[in-house]
Amino acid sequence: MITNRPYSESNDDPVYFFLGREVERTPAFDKLTLFVVGVRKVETIESKLQSTKAECLYFGANQSFVPTQEYADLIYYFLNQGIVCTLDFDVAHVDWVASQGLCGHPGFVPMISVKLPALTRLGRNATIKIDDIDFAATNKGVWCHNLDSLTVSSAFTDWSAYRSDQIL
Repeated sequence: MITNRPYSESNDDPVYFFLGREVERTPAFDKLTLFVVGVRKVETIESKLQSTKAECLYFGANQSFVPTQEYADLIYYFLNQGIVCTLDFDVAHVDWVASQGLCGHPGFVPMISVKLPALTRLGRNATIKIDDIDFAATNKGVWCHNLDSLTVSSAFTDWSAYRSDQIL
């Protein structure tokens, strides 16, 4: 879980909820969103949704997602209430997320987090390959993107965009 997010220089208490506009380019972009760190009680999330008038939920905030049935049940509960739910998860958990059936729900936004440190130092010929687990195992092929095609300004979110979130 991310622990060095600069919420406030004076706040050392753990943060479980924060509110803000979705700044990442997802189907929930610019919507008032309740960000949830870790698994929380349904009643607590419902109360925060009502008091903040948030339109969407963002689960797994601060890289807090750990695959459990409790997570899937929580997300299904809110999807069935008509609330758009994003789940931020590491690429290592793609198979688990896909196996839960969440991706078939029109209100579910899978946010696949792929960590690529020092990306700009790889040079102009660097290429990202979206591969399969083996030859022709689960995908119809592979997709390759030069970094220039992925790192366009319309897909970029500067770290400063996250500073306006409100801790709850």
